[in-house]
Amino acid sequence: MRYFFLLLIACVSSAVLGQHQVKTFHDEEKQFVKEAYYTISAESQIRNGKYLKYYSDKGEKNDEGQYDNGKRTGEWLYYHQNGNISVKGSFVNDLPDGQWTYFYRSGQKQKQGNFSAGQQQGKWMRFYENGQKSGEGIFDLGTGVFNEYYTGGQLQRTTEFVSGKKSGKSKVYNTQNQLIQEASYIDNELSDSLKAVSYTHLRAH
Repeated sequence: MRYFFLLLIACVSSAVLGQHQVKTFHDEEKQFVKEAYYTISAESQIRNGKYLKYYSDKGEKNDEGQYDNGKRTGEWLYYHQNGNISVKGSFVNDLPDGQWTYFYRSGQKQKQGNFSAGQQQGKWMRFYENGQKSGEGIFDLGTGVFNEYYTGGQLQRTTEFVSGKKSGKSKVYNTQNQLIQEASYIDNELSDSLKAVSYTHLRAH
């Protein structure tokens, strides 16, 4: 009787917490798990609780995190297939929020910055795999300018963004800091053709 009572409590707690487990598979024989997560009930498709996704049939984790009533929440981790972390960041109400860090397959940091309600906020940095700075920008809710650099440290490209999309001028420079190409964007789309700039024209001015 006591065992039955404890089992009943466990089942009720599981239902209250939305712990109906769902698994999908890479193969028809259902030997290799693709996803493992929970829904708020057996009849619902709304995810709630821990989520895991795996690569192919070898069991390496692809990504893991938490859902709250169908929305991603808290810290999420994404992995390269070699097991190293690819991306680490948090969600609030299904939108990236707080610090996010991206990594190369080697484990070296690739870029880092903060989000606010899904938009880049504050300073963002990008790095070559050897740790040298390859880019930087400052954003206010996705609006700002991002600069990219050659391995020698010279400015290579500068791009304007509005609300997270390329909008405005994008300019490319050679290692002698001469403008060699420019274009205009609206919402990530070219608003005019790329313009190559003549070195002769530049020297004449």
